[in-house]
Amino acid sequence: SSSLGGTPALHPSPPSSPALRLSGRIMGKRKKATKPPPKPKAPKLEKIFDCPWCKREKTVDYTVRNAATEGRIGKVECRECRESHSVPVNPLEEAVDVYHDWLDRIVEVNQEDE
Repeated sequence: SSSLGGTPALHPSPPSSPALRLSGRIMGKRKKATKPPPKPKAPKLEKIFDCPWCKREKTVDYTVRNAATEGRIGKVECRECRESHSVPVNPLEEAVDVYHDWLDRIVEVNQEDE
């Protein structure tokens, strides 16, 4: 083969560099990361309640209004007997907080009368 006047060999020897050796191979795909299972959703809080005055079920609604001078006012009101309770609320408070504040006030007034 060397007598042919320096023509290259048909089967060259493998490259010596590891990077060059890998260049001819098919590389594997990156493994997919398994996603963690979704977190369970927090339970929804009630926004319609039972009236402590007339004892009707699901008649008390919650509303919030933004008063310019007093800030946010949360109000619970019965659609049947029209009893209501209003209290200043912060953005973290929910309807259930205002409703239970109303129940606590009723208990306080009843204890004072005794």
